[in-house]
Amino acid sequence: MVLNAQMVLEGREDEAVAEILAVRGKMDESKPEAPLRVISSTGMLRAIGGEEMVKRACQIVAKAAEGLGNGMIVMKTETGFIINPSGGKFGATVEDVRLMRAELPENVEIKASGGVSTKNSKEIIAVGADYIGASGLLRGLIQQPSEGGY
Repeated sequence: MVLNAQMVLEGREDEAVAEILAVRGKMDESKPEAPLRVISSTGMLRAIGGEEMVKRACQIVAKAAEGLGNGMIVMKTETGFIINPSGGKFGATVEDVRLMRAELPENVEIKASGGVSTKNSKEIIAVGADYIGASGLLRGLIQQPSEGGY
């Protein structure tokens, strides 16, 4: 699910927590062992409201995860599809993953998605990501057949 950014920006934390718990509850009916991935759009939140908005998103996810087992909620940095004002796409940053790890309890895992590359993947993992979205990383490692790859 995508965290409701409007609720984060407006400080409607209880509503955002309730929304996450409603989705988690539906999952518990059919796939109780599956993690709920909450995409937080950290780049957009940071661009609009600075680091404080990323912290607020973490606080919402942390509150929703209270009492849940390890890995039942995974907070993702980005969808990888939101365009930033400079024309590129927002992506996972070392700074956001470091902040997320500092703000989130241990039972919430972190998935760094969007813009993870061979240049930053090791550092992103070192500062606290449990998983990385690897499509960009793989594109950097695998040559296309037209370029003599496999």
